[in-house]
Amino acid sequence: MTTDNSLSDGGGEKTHREETTALREELRALRDTIVDGLIIIDEDKKVSSFNPGAERIFGYSAAEVIGENVKMLMPDPYHSEHDAYVDNYRHSGEAKIIGLGREVTGRRKDGSTFPMYLSVGEMKAGDSRMFVGIVRDLTDMNAQKYLIEGIASNLPGPVFRRIQRPDGTLLFTYVSDGLRRVFDLNPDAVVSDPQYLINAIHQDDLPGWRAALQAAQDDLVPHDYQMRVTGDGGRTRWM
Repeated sequence: MTTDNSLSDGGGEKTHREETTALREELRALRDTIVDGLIIIDEDKKVSSFNPGAERIFGYSAAEVIGENVKMLMPDPYHSEHDAYVDNYRHSGEAKIIGLGREVTGRRKDGSTFPMYLSVGEMKAGDSRMFVGIVRDLTDMNAQKYLIEGIASNLPGPVFRRIQRPDGTLLFTYVSDGLRRVFDLNPDAVVSDPQYLINAIHQDDLPGWRAALQAAQDDLVPHDYQMRVTGDGGRTRWM
């Protein structure tokens, strides 16, 4: 019986080790194959892991970055502010970067800067804390946005990019110059203050316009609506 129990325990330990090894290999494979950059830093802001995605994005090899302060990947003002953000979070719990995602600027090995989306999370490693950053290079996405806006700017009529906030208010992030050419309304004014466009819509047509926008958002299909708008010069046209 004693011999059998020893063999059984030994077999269990071996299985546990195998499972642990397999899990580590799976995590390593995940880290190495994701397209986004994955960077892990310790409480001293030193890089402890720098995956191939991060190498592609920043132009550094992992060997050049591991052990260095992560702020080497940031231009000012992020470079000088980063340590203060982490220290403030460690001592006060106030999250300015931890648990949040935002668009910031990164710095490559060659000194060039680029837009990136950064999300930072926290994990425990024994009694210590580690911070995990996921980086997505927005360079190509911004290039596509500028291409689309370049095409839109040459269309005769206006093109809008609109966002509806959780509270129901509207935000226009892009309005082409066709709004000025055709309807005598300032596209920059719409981006600065959506109320400028709303004020230009005939009051009798506002409820239908709002309903058409909401229906298009809910159904994710096009909806047509005709309304009267009055330009800055006082002339009313149909849109």
